[in-house]
Amino acid sequence: MDSLHTQLFPRSVDQFSDLAVGKDGAVYVSWMRCTANSSVGDCGGTQATLLLSKSTDVGSTWSKPVTLATVTLAPDPRGYCFYGCLPNTVERVSEIPVLGIDTSLGAHAGNLYAASYTWTGSSMAVEVATSTTGGSTWGTPVHVTSCAPNDEFFPWLSVSSGGLVGVSYEAFAVISSDGGATFPNLQIASAASNPNNDGFGGGFMGDYTGNVWNSTGTALDASWMDSRNGTTMQDEAGGRIGTGSVPAWNIVCSANTGTESQLNGVAAVSAFDVWAVGVSPGGVAQTLIEQWNGTSWSVVNVGNGTGGNNLLGVAAIMATDVWATGYGVNSSNEFGGLIEQYCC
Repeated sequence: MDSLHTQLFPRSVDQFSDLAVGKDGAVYVSWMRCTANSSVGDCGGTQATLLLSKSTDVGSTWSKPVTLATVTLAPDPRGYCFYGCLPNTVERVSEIPVLGIDTSLGAHAGNLYAASYTWTGSSMAVEVATSTTGGSTWGTPVHVTSCAPNDEFFPWLSVSSGGLVGVSYEAFAVISSDGGATFPNLQIASAASNPNNDGFGGGFMGDYTGNVWNSTGTALDASWMDSRNGTTMQDEAGGRIGTGSVPAWNIVCSANTGTESQLNGVAAVSAFDVWAVGVSPGGVAQTLIEQWNGTSWSVVNVGNGTGGNNLLGVAAIMATDVWATGYGVNSSNEFGGLIEQYCC
């Protein structure tokens, strides 16, 4: 057995390819290359290279491969998933550098995009790399969410007739209208699925995902694996995410992502002035107030007593008159009403 391992590892593995055709007929092929390690015997947890080759003569000859991104594969601590496991499961995860080309007449015409994921050290994060040079050079990949409290996996990408970049993953979607610079995040399933309810005892949920734009480029349809029935994975298709004509939920990260905080109420003065209140647990619970300026949330400092405090509701009359209510606990463990006002 030892001699066999000496012969097999380390070894280079090419896997997970995709293909796209440009408006000029150029053909692009992408794939992942990893090196299987000897400690576990697979590529899980290793650094992988995402490669791209181009043909301008209908596939007769191909360019020398270029690196479109370097990523880290999800860990596989027990050696169950050759290319890495979805964390806390034994579900395999693929790493397909999914390609899309902007064939529109818009500002970003000709852009080539590639969606993939990378392991951050704590979670799987979907990202998109962009080439404005026909695939010969690539920019730094952009994460499709500003925060990733949960694992993002099985991404897919397509570009609309108007140049919108649509990326879906389990089970969310994002749409970029600025050439892949930013990606507002939208939920496409009513609830998250439990990977262990896959019908195979938690060993295989599948990796059958994808998305496509409608002919007018106004709605993105997606497909994903779904176990909301509580027993088995089902292939779901739908979403039909509008590009502005139909309201949709947009997931926005709070200012204190990663803490054990809780927001209990929200009120809006305008699209550029929104208030949220709650509690920030710790040694002593303290009130938490955040304000939205149209772009991001920020924490607003507020005075607190020595006991625990919690804000449960907020009302905004105008930009200079905002009220929050809740309760406070003094040092004698006595509860009392708490009212705070932002004014003047």
